[in-house]
Amino acid sequence: AMSDDEEEEEEDEGVSDKYDSDEEDEDEDDGKNTEGRRRRPYSESMARAGEEVDVLISARLFVRNLPYTVTEQELEEYFGRFGDIADVHIPLDSVKKGKGFAFVTFLVGEHAAKAMENLDRQIFQGRLLHVLPARKAAAQEDEGAGEGGDA
Repeated sequence: AMSDDEEEEEEDEGVSDKYDSDEEDEDEDDGKNTEGRRRRPYSESMARAGEEVDVLISARLFVRNLPYTVTEQELEEYFGRFGDIADVHIPLDSVKKGKGFAFVTFLVGEHAAKAMENLDRQIFQGRLLHVLPARKAAAQEDEGAGEGGDA
C-alpha cells in the first residue's frame, strides 16, 4: 500500500508542476501582447454597437478610399450582395470625377449593417475600403441639394 501512495503523490506533483509552469508562461504573454491589443478592439466594438444602431435606422453607408474611376453600378453590384440597394451616390468634383468616396443606401437597415460588417477593410479594386455609417448631416445636405428628395 505504501508504494501505491508514493507513486500517486509523485504523479500528482508532476502534473501540477506542468500546469503551473504553463500558466505562468501564458500569463506573461497575456500581460505583454493582449493588453495592448485587446483593449482597443473592445472600445471599437463598443463604438461599433452605437454605429450599428444608426445604420439600422438610416440604412445608409459612407464608403471611403474608393478608386476615382469606380461607377455607381459597380458599387451597387458589390454591396448588393447583402441586400437591395435603394441608392448609390458618388459625389463628383468639377471635372465629373469621383472624389474617392460614395454613399450607399440600402432598403433595409439590417442589410446595411451586415454590409458594413463584412466589407469594411476589404480590398475593392486594389484599395482598402473603409465602410462607415453615413452621418445624418450628410443625408440632409444631399436632400437640400435638390436631388428629388421629399420635396
